[in-house]
Order: sequence, then C-alpha cells, then structure tokens
Amino acid sequence: MSDENRIVLQEAILLDSIIRNKRFYHVFQPIYALKDSRVFAYEALLRCEFFPNPELLFQLAMKQSRLYELDIFSIYHALTSFHMRSIPLFINVYPSTIVHPAFPDFLQKLKSICSSRKNIVLEINESEKISDMDLLKLTFRTLTRSKQRIFYLVFQNNFLTNTTSDGYPFFTIAGRSV
Repeated sequence: MSDENRIVLQEAILLDSIIRNKRFYHVFQPIYALKDSRVFAYEALLRCEFFPNPELLFQLAMKQSRLYELDIFSIYHALTSFHMRSIPLFINVYPSTIVHPAFPDFLQKLKSICSSRKNIVLEINESEKISDMDLLKLTFRTLTRSKQRIFYLVFQNNFLTNTTSDGYPFFTIAGRSV
C-alpha cells in the first residue's frame, strides 16, 4: 500500500470514529444585540479534539463524501445539548446539506425533538460554493411552505443578491448581514 493510500485509509478510519462515536462537542457563543448589548441568541460552534480548526474536519468530511452525515450529526448534537429553549440558536449548515434529498425528513424528525424550542436559525455556511442557487432557493421555498416553521434559514453576505426581495429572513449580526 502506498503512503498516500495509507493516509487516505487512516483519515477514513478517523472520520468514521469521530462520526460514529460522536467524538465532537459544541460550544455556544453569545450573539449580542448592538443597541443594548444584551445576548439575543447563541451560535453553536462544533469542536473536536482531533482538529483544532473545525473547518479541517468538515474539509475531510467533504473529501470522504461524508459531509451530509457529519453536518446532520452536528446539527442534531447542537440542538440536543443546548438547553436554553427560549433564546434563538444559530447553527451553521452547508448548502449541499440543505439541498440533500433526505434533509426535509431529517428536519421533520428534529421537529419532534425540538417542538418546545423557538427560533432555530440554520445559517448557511459560506465556505462551500453553492453549485445551484436555483435548487437552493427552491428547497428553501419548499421548506418554508411545509410545517418546518421552527427553522429559519439565513444567508451570509455573498448569498444575499436576490434573497431579501424573495422574502427570506434578514438579520444583521455584528457587521455582517445574514
């Protein structure tokens, strides 16, 4: 076995262990309202002992074609480990996860777990290029017409081109519009 193949195998084993054994956790960063300096929401940030930079974990998941799996496990874990039900929670989600065919079913399952929670905000991660903006918009419209009312999607700066006129929620967080 070549060194390159050995590295790929080791990475696959590590990623599988991280996902299967849930060897990650979340920290919850407060988001402050600028006008009165009060905490108006929290953002869930994934952390993993094997990856000081969580973006590297997601890049590995992309490389191994397991991004959707890691993303939904992360979303699920963030929601089940955050116990402040009355305050909004922002969770990053990749565009490819939003358009994945199984994502609406995943949200439906989450809804039963999170029925008492209000304002779960799925913040579209800007580190993945959106390959089909029309598909993303169609998926968004489908989700907002369905019974997924506890979930909101927000777009970051480079995705806002036509979104506000289409009725997407709009937030401003510490200088970046989403």
